[in-house]
Amino acid sequence: MSAFDVASAHWNEPPEWIIVLARECDATSQNRVAKRLGYSASVVSNVLRRQYPGNMAAVEDVVCGALMNAEIPCLGLGTVNRRNCREWRNRSNTSASHNSLRVTMRRACHRCPVNKKETQDEQ
Repeated sequence: MSAFDVASAHWNEPPEWIIVLARECDATSQNRVAKRLGYSASVVSNVLRRQYPGNMAAVEDVVCGALMNAEIPCLGLGTVNRRNCREWRNRSNTSASHNSLRVTMRRACHRCPVNKKETQDEQ
């Protein structure tokens, strides 16, 4: 059974990023895609089966950024890849006064509507 068939069976109407993830797994391999995304193959499998208990929005950001080159507006950098946006948001939770870019991004991320929306969604 192909990854696309698995995703189609478990998602009523798979969103575009799930379709892209499944097609990429079919074109290469689930292990290669997982390495490219920075996740394990079991995470990719669980996402395709709609059984991933973790942060699905984080996986979506990584897939959209890494496989679809999706970009979003950024208060600190202008425009940024969705995967890089998530990385900056994660870094913004720690203080770093020795690097001017990290200070700028910490301030930008804390004001960013994308970051605020995600924080509200988690509550």
